[in-house]
This record gives sequence, structure tokens and C-alpha cells, in this order.
Amino acid sequence: MADAFADLVLGMQKGASWDLMGQPEAVRDRLDVVFGERIHASDRSRYQLRVNLQTKPDVASYAGFVVEEGNPPSGPYQGAFA
Repeated sequence: MADAFADLVLGMQKGASWDLMGQPEAVRDRLDVVFGERIHASDRSRYQLRVNLQTKPDVASYAGFVVEEGNPPSGPYQGAFA
């Protein structure tokens, strides 16, 4: 993967037609590479990786890092509107 960040940006531009929609493990792998490309590896344990890529048209998809401290390993995370 030459530039995982560029790959993810292209995927965001494609939206629901992205070939990785519904494939969370492939997106997790790319996000881990992005982390390694852009953030110091010793900081990785401070963040959780969340990927929820839905293929249904009426469901919001998301993928990214959230702060580990104070957030459960799944479900809502701090800063989310309820």
C-alpha cells in the first residue's frame, strides 16, 4: 500500500460505491497503516480504532480513531451526540 491515506481519501470520495464498504477488516488495516505513516507508533495504545461500514442506504457509516481513555471498546464514545 503506497499511501494508505490517499487510498482512504479516494474511498471517502466514492462513498457508498467504494469497494471496501462492508469490509471493516480491510479498512482497519488501512487505518493502521495511516496511523503508522502519520502518528508516532508509541501513541497507538492511546487510541481505539472504530470501523462501522454499513451497506444500507439509510445507515451512517464511519471509520476512525477515538481516544482510548474513558471510552468503552464498543458502542458510543465521548463527544457523540445522543
